[in-house]
Formats: sequence, C-alpha cells, structure tokens
Amino acid sequence: MPLHIGEVMNLWTFLTATENFMNSELVALNTVENPQLRRKMLELIEGYHKPIIIDIENLLLSEGVELPKKPVEKPQLKMSVPAGGKMTDEEVANLVMFNLVWAINFCGRGLTEAVRQDVATLFVKAIVQKAGFSVTLKQLLMEKGWLTYPPPYRNLGMETKS
Repeated sequence: MPLHIGEVMNLWTFLTATENFMNSELVALNTVENPQLRRKMLELIEGYHKPIIIDIENLLLSEGVELPKKPVEKPQLKMSVPAGGKMTDEEVANLVMFNLVWAINFCGRGLTEAVRQDVATLFVKAIVQKAGFSVTLKQLLMEKGWLTYPPPYRNLGMETKS
C-alpha cells in the first residue's frame, strides 16, 4: 500500500522539524556551560534525533518522496560569549524540553493519522523514545531549579466552604 498524502506530510514535517530542532540545539550546545546538560543534549542528538532522521529519510526515499532541504550543519565550537549574546543554560534546557513536547505531540498526530503499520510504528517509536528521554531531562531541570511550570492551582471558592 502506498503512503497516503497525510502520512507523507506528517513524516516530511516531522523530519524537517527534527532536523531544525537538532540544528538549533547544536548551536546552543556551543555555549552550554553545565556538563550534565551538555551530556544530555549530546545524548538526545546522537541517540534520538539522528537515528529517527535516518529512519524517516529511508522510508520516504523508498517511497520516492523528495526529502526536504537540510539545514546547514553547525560545527561544535568552544566559545566564550558574553551573557547578553547567548542563551543561558536554563533557557537552552527549556528550549530542548519544548522541542521534545512539540515532537511528542506531533508524533501523536502522525500516529493517529497513519494507515500503514510501518508509519504508525515509526511514530510510536519516536513518542516512546522522546518521552522516556524527557523524563530524565525533566529530572535535571528540577534538580537545577530550571523547570518552568505554572503556579499551583487553588480553588478559592472551595476553601471558603470548609
């Protein structure tokens, strides 16, 4: 069974987004100072982004689908950039977390719209891997006090009835 247009669009969009997320994370990695965050980002790039990119590219090429233009690859540099010219480690960590949340949500869409089993399986694999990784990244953000979250909810109407 050939890919349907929705599967192609979801795969193509996810591939493009993953390549661009990885590219922005490589740029940010050049100025990250925290060694734990640095290790986590390298783990994400090498262990999760690159393999899923290869899987999607192989699937699309086997179906005759043209691949999106790749972003220009960024070199790894050791740079000293003044605070106003770079993102803080906290900002980088939250950007990476946002990228993961977007990817997990988008893969849920790709999964529900997939007809072919191989496409559905690819999206499930990405969800499981990125969700599992995000748990460990969230732990690091919590330990460092970097996790951004809303204030606790208090139902003021219920407190007066007690």
